[in-house]
Amino acid sequence: MEFTTTARSLEDQGAQMRALALLAWQEPAVVIANAEEVTQYVVSPQYLKGQSLHFSLNDT
Repeated sequence: MEFTTTARSLEDQGAQMRALALLAWQEPAVVIANAEEVTQYVVSPQYLKGQSLHFSLNDT
């Protein structure tokens, strides 16, 4: 799935992904965004959650 972002830097893109991850895992989050950022299309939190891989040090 392809999407575009209004993020101006890799740091901003990382912040967007962290916010989506918090929303996907239903963690409390405060997101501050301008109108352009709020109205852009991004993947749904459910899609992100379904496509995520999680690793821990003791996985076998």
